[in-house]
Amino acid sequence: MPLQFLGAGLIALAVAVINGAGLRIIVVSVALSVVAWLGYVAAAAIGFETAAASGVGAFVGSLVGILAAYRLHVPSVAITTAAILPMVPGAAVFRGLLGVVESGDSPATLLTGFSTLAAAATVGIALAVGASLGIYLGQPLRASLGSVIRARARVR
Repeated sequence: MPLQFLGAGLIALAVAVINGAGLRIIVVSVALSVVAWLGYVAAAAIGFETAAASGVGAFVGSLVGILAAYRLHVPSVAITTAAILPMVPGAAVFRGLLGVVESGDSPATLLTGFSTLAAAATVGIALAVGASLGIYLGQPLRASLGSVIRARARVR
């Protein structure tokens, strides 16, 4: 299990570095990927299927990401993208396409390939919905927290 968190962090690190991010964005992206993966693992532990758990992970990652982005002055889209990328089902897409291409005259292999592709598409859609919902709900929350912080600063 700890290796999964390490892997998620390494993927986010690689994405941030490849996209030319600065050190602050890299660190926040890695931390956020661990938070998103924790959301995925928690949802899977209570019985959610892979697609739903991925959506929960993306939701948690993007919600925390939009709040962290405001406080740390980093772009929320950049850190959210790096955070949810470890949950993208790239290997499933590859296996599904390989099954379709290599099916030959076997309808069972063809159906298995399409089934794998459909499952990967479902995970991709869940990631998009989870990330969008986290950003959508995080915007007003961030604005509310910002006004509270500004009010506290005026009182002092």
